[in-house]
Amino acid sequence: MGTRTNVFLSTDGSLLRNTGEVLRRLHLAEVESLSVAKYWRRVEPDGYGATEWTIWEDLGDRVTYQGPGSLGLDIIRRGARLHAGARWRGFLSIPPLRSVHLSAFRSIAAALGADVMVITHDSVEAVYDVFETAGLDGCIALLQETMGAPQPDVESVDSAVVAETEESVPDVWYLEQVSGAQ
Repeated sequence: MGTRTNVFLSTDGSLLRNTGEVLRRLHLAEVESLSVAKYWRRVEPDGYGATEWTIWEDLGDRVTYQGPGSLGLDIIRRGARLHAGARWRGFLSIPPLRSVHLSAFRSIAAALGADVMVITHDSVEAVYDVFETAGLDGCIALLQETMGAPQPDVESVDSAVVAETEESVPDVWYLEQVSGAQ
């Protein structure tokens, strides 16, 4: 299946039980979300047919939404996690894939009112567990402890990290301020 890309966001705790408001905010990021779907239709014509954000499941302590381009969103009490169909190695090494996803991540983060986002892979389950209990600050602390400092620039991934994608899944992460938060 492959290691996927995750984005952790700080959000207002009131979003967990307010599905109408979450869908309204996700609609604000619809153009960028649909661009992800358009990208995937160009490179993999089968699948990726969603054209809007919808509620996938409501588990009480988590509401999961699915969106265009294999984007997904979990809203929990402590924040939100975006998950993408994009494999981490591809996100790091394929500039057009990274660009279209970054645009969607930033737009969704701003629409949800996040001021910071953490971008990393989904291979360390402990990161999500800490995020659920200690929020974004706990997530950042664990990433620093296990992976070191964040990489300097997600726009232009360091060439050593890109080279590493040829043989393995780079254990790196990025911390970015979100502009235009709602």
